[in-house]
Amino acid sequence: MVGPRSVQESHSRAAGTWLRWPLVVLVVLAVTLGVPSPAMARDDAAQDVYFLGIPNLVWTDLSPEATPAMWELLGESAAASLAVRAYPAKTCPDDAWASIGAGNRARSNYSSGQVCPLGSLIGPPLTTTDGTWFLAGENQLTISNAELSFKTTPGLLADLVGCAAAIGPGASVAAAHADGFVDRYRKEIPETAEELSVFSQDCPVTLVDPQTPVFGEDSVRRDAVAAADAAVAALIAVVPADAVLIVAGISDAEVPVNLHPIMVRGDGYEDRWLVSAATRRDGYVQLADLGPTMVSLTGGDAAGSGMTGQPMRATQVRPGDTATTVDFGINTNLAGQQIPPMSDGYYSTLTILGLLVLAAAIVLCRSRKRPHQRPFARVLLPVALVVGSLPVASLLVNALPWWQNDRPGMMLWLYMIGISLALAAVAWWGPWRRHPLGPPAAVAAVTALVLGIDCATGTNLQFNSLTGYSAITGARFTGMGNYAFGVYAAAGLMAVLYLSLRLRGWWRIGVITAAAAVAVLVIGYPGWGNDVGGVIALTPAFILAALHATGHRLSVTKILASLAVGAATISALMVVDYLRPPDQQTHLGRFVGEILNGSAFDTLLRKSSAALGTITNGPLTLLVIGACVAVPLLWHTRIVNQILARYPVVLSVGIGVFVVCLLGFAFNDSGIAVPAFTLAVAVPLFVATAARQAIMPETSTGDATAGKS
Repeated sequence: MVGPRSVQESHSRAAGTWLRWPLVVLVVLAVTLGVPSPAMARDDAAQDVYFLGIPNLVWTDLSPEATPAMWELLGESAAASLAVRAYPAKTCPDDAWASIGAGNRARSNYSSGQVCPLGSLIGPPLTTTDGTWFLAGENQLTISNAELSFKTTPGLLADLVGCAAAIGPGASVAAAHADGFVDRYRKEIPETAEELSVFSQDCPVTLVDPQTPVFGEDSVRRDAVAAADAAVAALIAVVPADAVLIVAGISDAEVPVNLHPIMVRGDGYEDRWLVSAATRRDGYVQLADLGPTMVSLTGGDAAGSGMTGQPMRATQVRPGDTATTVDFGINTNLAGQQIPPMSDGYYSTLTILGLLVLAAAIVLCRSRKRPHQRPFARVLLPVALVVGSLPVASLLVNALPWWQNDRPGMMLWLYMIGISLALAAVAWWGPWRRHPLGPPAAVAAVTALVLGIDCATGTNLQFNSLTGYSAITGARFTGMGNYAFGVYAAAGLMAVLYLSLRLRGWWRIGVITAAAAVAVLVIGYPGWGNDVGGVIALTPAFILAALHATGHRLSVTKILASLAVGAATISALMVVDYLRPPDQQTHLGRFVGEILNGSAFDTLLRKSSAALGTITNGPLTLLVIGACVAVPLLWHTRIVNQILARYPVVLSVGIGVFVVCLLGFAFNDSGIAVPAFTLAVAVPLFVATAARQAIMPETSTGDATAGKS
């Protein structure tokens, strides 16, 4: 016979296992996947760089007839879609030039109107009495950007490369030093190579504003594009053959904003894609990457300088010909453009549906007319399953080219609704339907698997999706998005704990531990999820939920220990990432670098400020408030009591969801959106659990031992 002391010791050993095993499994998996070798210093020869920026040049402007010079250049170059998001909602020419010079998101004072100015209003520089050039607006530019959470410092590019020459007024904004002085300036592109060589002598970087912005429609735009192409041809004719030439569309004209073409010609860049450590997605770079790229090409190093962009590099060979590359740019821009304007409608839909499902659950659980509960529950169950399937449907829809339709917004919603109905039907009518937890467990399992596989295979479903992120906004290009993390966390907790019901003892502990470790690894491993806040939130959520599910009483000590395990796990993953070469690091490893160079506090301050700002920004807060109001109204009702008595694991999942909501809000810059998207899955699937219980005959007891070790 086992005495109380033996039982207590057994529980203590099991609890200790929950706190040790996640780290052990994570370490084993990390070693299996391969720990990258430490970064090695580059020994690349320094090169001169010539950069030409064209305001509002977009992919649809390029063609063999309209832009012969750029078309030929594109065929000889590495290329990508350039996300030009600076600090404002739209990036005007001066915002773009300032961002290039800072290697960071910057703003000017000339982007508040509906339409951008055609050119720079800050440049050109003035001639001083001693013959030097001085940008009068640099001081105001510095003051304006010092107020930003990004801690942007205009003038870093010129300071880091030593000398930067400027041709054209906008280029002088990027070429100015932090004190406002410009090393070299002229208004127009030199007519001969000798003239250019004399002008840019001893300056490794030459920036060119050809003063040929692309604007207007039809014939007006065609003329503007032709002028821009002529400027590119003029620069190509005089640039040294061994120099690196970069040509890009750098800014927008108005909302909606675009992805813009960028091409880099030089040794080793022929016919390839461009990528940077900031995007980690072939064929995509961002405006802030231009400054660090020029520093790197000229033999310098921008790390720790205040530049947040990352050097661009050529990667795999582009498939097809030049026309294929342009089609890629047009299609990716079209897909990315659809997401931002539809986001608010999607958030409102999730909020309204979540609140309606909660209201229906309150009516169901608090109704005293039991004969009416079962018919109502039969309707509520499939509705809740459809609502709970909507987030994963918003990701699966990216497997279909909805953006190529004449009415992409309508087609996206039709596909999403169709996928949600199909998933709900499978969950409702599958062989698992007889178990009260079966239908919601099926939806949760599909959701978690889809997101997990997506993270491990390049996050193509999250890219340009409503629950993921858009390339247009330039916030993230790969990895687990903050919204998707909330969906993944809720679904993963429910799927793992619900599906482990029939396991007992150490088998159950081992299966839950392994599944939890894999779930955390998916969101935290560099190159997969890359989500710092996700690891910090999900690790203790799984530990505490698993402890409760296996019959352990939660205590302050265990809660603190679970938080420590979460912190240790993400610390280990960040160090692993930091040991990679710099051009392979994700933001996990770069954050370690920020800790070492003392800039981490600014990053944390910016993210916390962004998180707090989400509370009053958008409808998602209402779903969180609704859930907080609904819980006490549903607590201790007959149906809820029956569920918790028969299946204590439901409460275990609830504990895990609560931890994810709390820590997800605290450690993610998306703030309230993280608990809102967590609840967008958890609420309807919990309601589906209640509805399935209400449908069961009164005499049914289910699996009375479910949820106990």
